[in-house]
Amino acid sequence: MAIFYANSKYPNVPIKAIAVTANTDKGFIKDPIPPCGSCLQVMLESEVRYENSIQVILYGENKITITDSIKQFLPVNFNKDMLK
Repeated sequence: MAIFYANSKYPNVPIKAIAVTANTDKGFIKDPIPPCGSCLQVMLESEVRYENSIQVILYGENKITITDSIKQFLPVNFNKDMLK
């Protein structure tokens, strides 16, 4: 939802980074979890649209993981080059 909101309110501003975490009734999760497939696809389309990688910060109490691009989660992804 944050990506949809950002793209609708600021259509000419590329997204630079997004942080992802989750919590339970006991607090933040211990180990980071990745975004779901639908969210990854939306983020990938934003990267392609702006020709700008989005840094993803995954937070867990035991560990923080930082990636440089959504493509690290979707190495085999559908893109416009496949339509040529």
